[in-house]
Amino acid sequence: MSKARKSIAKRARGTGTMRSATENAGREMTTRPVVTPPPVVDASAEVKPKTPFESAAKVVRSVQLAAVQFRAFSAQALDASQTIPEDTMFAFSTKFLRPTVTPTEEGFSSKTTLLFQVGGKRPNQESAPEPYAVIRATLEARYGLKPDSPEFTEDDLMDYALCYCPFHVWGYWREFVQSSLARLDLPQFTIPLFLIHQAPEMVRDRLD
Repeated sequence: MSKARKSIAKRARGTGTMRSATENAGREMTTRPVVTPPPVVDASAEVKPKTPFESAAKVVRSVQLAAVQFRAFSAQALDASQTIPEDTMFAFSTKFLRPTVTPTEEGFSSKTTLLFQVGGKRPNQESAPEPYAVIRATLEARYGLKPDSPEFTEDDLMDYALCYCPFHVWGYWREFVQSSLARLDLPQFTIPLFLIHQAPEMVRDRLD
């Protein structure tokens, strides 16, 4: 065999060996299982607390306010004989009891008790403010459900009542507080408008 033929035969054997190795590697790659790494969980991520707003928004589309009614009310000056100095710095607060929900034939009713407290102290007074008056009222809002409304859970209605019962009775409550302060011969205070997003901060499970 000539040198040229030996060289060609040698290159052919080498090419066949490379092709065989490549095919084997290809078969190994196709049969090897693909391992997917587990998802990375951020341990520092905070879980958002449950809020009533999503449930309330779901219910509000199916509800109609039917009526608002006073169930009980009182206004008390804690010391009627007390003379309030002219330079008194006043402070007042309003909070409300967690609304209840009662089913009715037309829908449901929600009842809450609201509490207004006012006090004051002199500019250089280091002690706690002197309490001047406490005003309280229990109001009930009655709601009707639209005929095509879906079924709501008790938690859905409780979340709706938390957000919207005080909202619907607030105008009646503001007027009652202002007229009661006038009858008690106390300075007039304008209670701020009720904002629904403040409900979780203002609600109480017990009023002292």
